[in-house]
Amino acid sequence: MCELLGMSASVPTDICFSFAGLIQRGGRTGPHKDGWGIVFYDGKGCRAFHDPQPSAQSQIAEFLSTYSIKSDIVISHIRRANRGRVALENTHRSCARCGVGTGPSPITGSSWASRNSRSPPFIQSAPRQRARLLLDAG
Repeated sequence: MCELLGMSASVPTDICFSFAGLIQRGGRTGPHKDGWGIVFYDGKGCRAFHDPQPSAQSQIAEFLSTYSIKSDIVISHIRRANRGRVALENTHRSCARCGVGTGPSPITGSSWASRNSRSPPFIQSAPRQRARLLLDAG
């Protein structure tokens, strides 16, 4: 089972303080040592970082806990494996481009991220409503 950290803000904000606390639970103060990941929503794109190492020992996680990436939507998690091996492909949600060239839609050509590898159901909505849907999909 994983632990999640999500943020939805009215203005782009960094998540450094909260993320620094979460990564300690990934192998130092908690049992979630089987990888971690974080996605920052940025307009129609997303920035994704993930690592199969325990977040408490990951140089990438350490860097992101002090480097201010401002975003209005952030989704992060630390993994405690209950199935699947500890490997990069099992560490975090997928990130992909949606519906490129498939016709008019508010999500056509947009990037999306969900907290697991299953494709979430999409609805026509504002980005913040889609973020809530993505957090709940799974």
